[in-house]
Amino acid sequence: MNNYEVGPESLRKFYSLDDLPWNTTKDIPQTREVVGQERGVNSILFGLNMNSAGYNIYVTGMRNTENLLTNRTSGEKVSGKTG
Repeated sequence: MNNYEVGPESLRKFYSLDDLPWNTTKDIPQTREVVGQERGVNSILFGLNMNSAGYNIYVTGMRNTENLLTNRTSGEKVSGKTG
């Protein structure tokens, strides 16, 4: 393997359940923030903040994913409203 190759074992991070600061997912605080989609959220916010007519935002993805939550949260952030 040369200096630029990455082995498969380096592509995943393994955690021990003992290292997590909670016992069940019910112990994790809820948030209205979208996690792990910074680039997508920034793109939506950019589109929502356009002050000219004629722009559309097209979002694609699998059904029943967090697309609706992401879009609603972004819209609420721009409008100053919460749902």
